[in-house]
Amino acid sequence: MRVHWDSYWLELPVILVKFYIVSCISGNPFFSTRDCDVFLWDRGCYLWCTILWNVGSGYDLFDRKEGIVRIFRWGFPGKSRRIFLRFLMKDIQSIRIEVKEGVSARRVLYMEIR
Repeated sequence: MRVHWDSYWLELPVILVKFYIVSCISGNPFFSTRDCDVFLWDRGCYLWCTILWNVGSGYDLFDRKEGIVRIFRWGFPGKSRRIFLRFLMKDIQSIRIEVKEGVSARRVLYMEIR
C-alpha cells in the first residue's frame, strides 16, 4: 500500500491540537495557542491554494486510431506545472483502474509499461 505525504500533512494539525490540549490540562503547555493557530492557518492556505490552482485535475486520452495514450495533469505552480505524458499503446502491458466512492472518493489509474 502506498502512503502519500498529504495524509500526514492533513493529520498533523489534529495531533498537535490534541497534544496542546493534553499539555494544558497537565498544567505545562509545550507551545502557545498562537503557534497552534499559525500552523492551522498555514494548513488552510495550503488546502485553498491546492483548490484554486486546480492541482491534480486533468484528463486521460486513449486514442486507438493513432495508438497513443495521453495523460495530462495540473501540478503546483513552477517549472513543472503542466504534467503531460505520452505512451504508445503497444508499449502498455496492463491497465488497472481503481475506483472508491463515498466520503473519501478515490480514482486511480495504474499502467504497466514496458
